[in-house]
Amino acid sequence: MTTDLQPQHDASDESAIAAAPPRTLISSMVGAIRASYNPQPVEAPSIDPQLPTLPAVLRVAEVCRFTLSKLEYSLSSGGGLRAWFKLNLLIALLIAAPAILILPVITLVLGTFATWSEYIYATAVNIFWATVYVAATAAMITAALWVIRAIVARCR
Repeated sequence: MTTDLQPQHDASDESAIAAAPPRTLISSMVGAIRASYNPQPVEAPSIDPQLPTLPAVLRVAEVCRFTLSKLEYSLSSGGGLRAWFKLNLLIALLIAAPAILILPVITLVLGTFATWSEYIYATAVNIFWATVYVAATAAMITAALWVIRAIVARCR
């Protein structure tokens, strides 16, 4: 007795796949940006109860943390400021990552192109002057032969 499993086709799965629009890189980034802006309420800041017993550096750090938390809470207790900051950080990373990865390659290619164009320019100038020298030499030889023929013709 053999049991062969046959795949079952569901028409609703195929229609859902066919109806889904193709995702591009831009639409993925826009989706990530939209999903990243999700403000959550910020808890009211509280100071560490062990503040008097902490070493001096940790006390300074705790007071700075509390002050910044209190400032954030007073400006935006609903979490909008924090969400806005995270959104801007994400956008900055989305812009900076390609710039850091792609711009050095573009700079290398353009620098190489500039170097090669300088080489082509130098070659063209050298070919031009070589042609001028060859033409001048040919003109001088022709003129010299013409003068020699004229002198020989007078002597006869």
